[in-house]
Amino acid sequence: MSTSPTLSSSLPSLPPLCHDLVSIPFFVLVLVLVLLVFLGCAVNRSSGESFLFCIYLPWLIWEGVGCDESDRVNSLLLPSKGLVGTISPFIVNLTSLSTLNLSQNWLSGPIPDGFFMALNRLVIIDISHNRLTGQLSDSDKLMSTVTIVDLSSNHFYGRIQSSFLQPALNLQRFDVSNNSFSGSIPSSVCRFSHSIVHLDFSNNDFVGPILQGFGQCPNLLRLRAGFNNLSGAIPNDIYTVSALQELYLPANKLSGVIDGSIVNLINLRNLSLYGNELSTCLPINSLE
Repeated sequence: MSTSPTLSSSLPSLPPLCHDLVSIPFFVLVLVLVLLVFLGCAVNRSSGESFLFCIYLPWLIWEGVGCDESDRVNSLLLPSKGLVGTISPFIVNLTSLSTLNLSQNWLSGPIPDGFFMALNRLVIIDISHNRLTGQLSDSDKLMSTVTIVDLSSNHFYGRIQSSFLQPALNLQRFDVSNNSFSGSIPSSVCRFSHSIVHLDFSNNDFVGPILQGFGQCPNLLRLRAGFNNLSGAIPNDIYTVSALQELYLPANKLSGVIDGSIVNLINLRNLSLYGNELSTCLPINSLE
């Protein structure tokens, strides 16, 4: 077992029974939550003998676990708690979960099969800065409720399929930076959601040309894809996104002439294109 700090190290003083629950690997914590939710839902409320742990078992209420009005777990906010182990497959039984933040821990292993589809009420997913690995399953996909997805700073690899992103009609932020994802950058994400403001694909193993598509994100503020193996020209439709404030594409293999229509990016504040083979006929002050 890892010598990393346990969950209990960062929690306030709790009764002994609660300490027994939280001083354990994360997959056991999830199993306990799922079991209690099942027991709570299995009781006939009309009998008046409810077993809804959020209200009637106060020793199980600890920092980071929230419940909705139906006494179901709807949020796990456990960043920087020293959690170790894997994400238990039983987490998919927390079907009322809308916010999941497990960032800045020591979690490892793959995401459970069907994770994104099973938790179809998720709005915010942040599992960044862990040691998670594996590929995004071809049979899994984001749901329409999700607005923020942060998978950055893990060890994920493989392609990000368009089918994974297609149902995410309300997606606003998608960050997969600092992993080992490969294949083409999924510019098709902008066809599915016009609400996107932040896309970060930097520090991966993406290859090939940047395909047309980002021009369909009218509200995009930041597009980051530096430190990959991207090649070819910068697609012209990027220059139509007048809201864009940051275009970060350094340390790739991009080539060709920077189109003069880049001057249409009137809100651009940060332009990073170094480490490529790009050229321009524009005067320097037109890019300032």
